[in-house]
Amino acid sequence: MSWPLLKLAKLKIRRVEESKVVARDGGNIAGNALRELEERTGRKVVISKNSKNPRLLDENLK
Repeated sequence: MSWPLLKLAKLKIRRVEESKVVARDGGNIAGNALRELEERTGRKVVISKNSKNPRLLDENLK
């Protein structure tokens, strides 16, 4: 493999590894926000009801 191609391959590997770290950090932040919101409101954010029908989600609309 020529030097420019080897350098490009190493750069791509580094970017993939950096992307994994960023994705993991983002997932941790989102998970923490979800748990905090559920704790503050006392209600689950993710539920099994279909969110396409708001009447199923908002008890005040029933």
